[in-house]
Amino acid sequence: MTPVPDLLVAAVSAIGAALLGYFVGHEKLRRERAFELRLKWHQDMVEAVHNFAYDLDLALKDEDAGDSVEGVREAWIAVRARQRHFVILAASSPLYSSPHVDMKLALLEGDVDEVTERTSRFTVIKAADRSSLRTLSDKLQRTAKPFAQEARRALAIK
Repeated sequence: MTPVPDLLVAAVSAIGAALLGYFVGHEKLRRERAFELRLKWHQDMVEAVHNFAYDLDLALKDEDAGDSVEGVREAWIAVRARQRHFVILAASSPLYSSPHVDMKLALLEGDVDEVTERTSRFTVIKAADRSSLRTLSDKLQRTAKPFAQEARRALAIK
């Protein structure tokens, strides 16, 4: 063979190997990035549920203890902020969670929405609403750990 065809074959082979390496590496990087995003979402959701329950429980205790009006008001402002964060994360669940988590989250969102509306977005707390607020706090606390366990299953983390 002449040197030109040999060089041409070598050049085409090198370009082909480089392209193949690029596409294989890019696909692996894309899968890893998707895994990282799903893991981050699950971590954020577990933290959001836990923090929402904690602040809700704290606000109820502050009110029960007869804390200052300003202190109680600030506690309920914190609850509203946690509720908004929870709702924002829950809205992105179809992107990152499994259908099983998505279904459980939809049920929890329904409970949160019901209490949120009944209490005028945690601004008007009547005596009759206190039991539903406590129930919601308990439900949120019981939900955080199963969400973490489901994340381990969904992400195949041992």
